Amino acid sequence: MCGRFTQSFPSPEFLAQQFRLDDWPRELMQRYNLAPTQHVFAIVDREFLDGRVRRQLLFMKWGLVPFWAKGPAIGSMMINARAETLLEKPAFKRLVARQRCVIPADSFYEWQRPKEPLRIHLDERPAFGFAGLYDHWHAPNGDTWTSCTIITCAPNDFMAAIHRRMPVILDSAAVELWLDPTITESEVVTAVLRPTTDPMRAYRVHPEVGNVRNDTIEWSMEYHPS
Repeated sequence: MCGRFTQSFPSPEFLAQQFRLDDWPRELMQRYNLAPTQHVFAIVDREFLDGRVRRQLLFMKWGLVPFWAKGPAIGSMMINARAETLLEKPAFKRLVARQRCVIPADSFYEWQRPKEPLRIHLDERPAFGFAGLYDHWHAPNGDTWTSCTIITCAPNDFMAAIHRRMPVILDSAAVELWLDPTITESEVVTAVLRPTTDPMRAYRVHPEVGNVRNDTIEWSMEYHPS
């Protein structure tokens, strides 16, 4: 699974360049310990009535709340979606065609043992994108919630020594395909949902990264217990 990650990019402009964004906030808070039910930023390609497609950075709640949900609590149970069963699950199947997103990240966390969290990077990419799906839920008070889920797959060789699942990390070509709103064939888009082959590295971080309140850079630095 993917239960914690970071969006600690040096600047909004860096992110815009990495993902060829058309629209983005001019200020973004660096986040070193993002947790389920918190807001994350995600990328979508939106097709407008005049036929233009613009790549936008939007804020979404992490934990998918389907449009048909009776309430938002279900989101805490839908932070991840398994790539192998996307087309079998009612909450995800209809989103695959037209409501795909990319969640940018620069690392993610996984626990080898209860008190040994690891921070995991790609060796050659300072920013990368998780494959995701999103939906809109209309609250009784009239508010609209936009929420997302991160898709996971079987681990590559590196991650297999750490965990039995990993987030789907898209390469540049896969990002373009996954976001393209003109591609709606399920068999085409789901073909990119596979383990990354990029070189990866991991290092141990402080056990207190497990506390969601610890969201500053010192908790994500390499930790050497005495």
